[in-house]
Amino acid sequence: MDITLLLQITALVLFITACILKITSERRKHSKVLSDFDARHAARTVELNAFLAMIEQDKKDGLI
Repeated sequence: MDITLLLQITALVLFITACILKITSERRKHSKVLSDFDARHAARTVELNAFLAMIEQDKKDGLI
């Protein structure tokens, strides 16, 4: 086997590996952003539900 062909094949394999690693890295980054967003959204939902419960309690108590 010619050394030039072997080097070209090696370069191609390394390039494909680098592309796969880049795609995997981007997917992980987007996944983390989405999970952070979900956590913030869940926390805000809990806060909103607590606020609405306080309003309902104030209505029952005749304060509103």
